[in-house]
Amino acid sequence: LQRKEPKTSVYLKNLLLPILSSVSLLHLPLLKFIRNILKF
Repeated sequence: LQRKEPKTSVYLKNLLLPILSSVSLLHLPLLKFIRNILKF
């Protein structure tokens, strides 16, 4: 017995995971940049 819900959730995870990973990768330099700005 297979439902459509798990498939959609897996699809959403596959779609969101690369976006989240790219955002996290971009987030680190952004944090450093913001900290440098706040120091001034």
